[in-house]
Amino acid sequence: MRGRVAKAADDLIEEQIRTGAWTPEQGRAARINYADKAYKTVISNQDPETRMSMLGGFEKALIHREDPNGNPAKIGRAHV
Repeated sequence: MRGRVAKAADDLIEEQIRTGAWTPEQGRAARINYADKAYKTVISNQDPETRMSMLGGFEKALIHREDPNGNPAKIGRAHV
């Protein structure tokens, strides 16, 4: 069901771009906004234990983004 809703949202965004109502940049912003709200909704509908597990995955992804070797001591220093 979520896949169909996401596809419908993407189709609506594409239609806005195709008709010239939105620029491609506005379409990208709309996709990011939709994904952000959808993710927050999914997380908020989980029990606390599952929610913390999901956020732990986010923390690992952030650590990897800051330091691809996964060294949390380097977080915040990768761009200095």
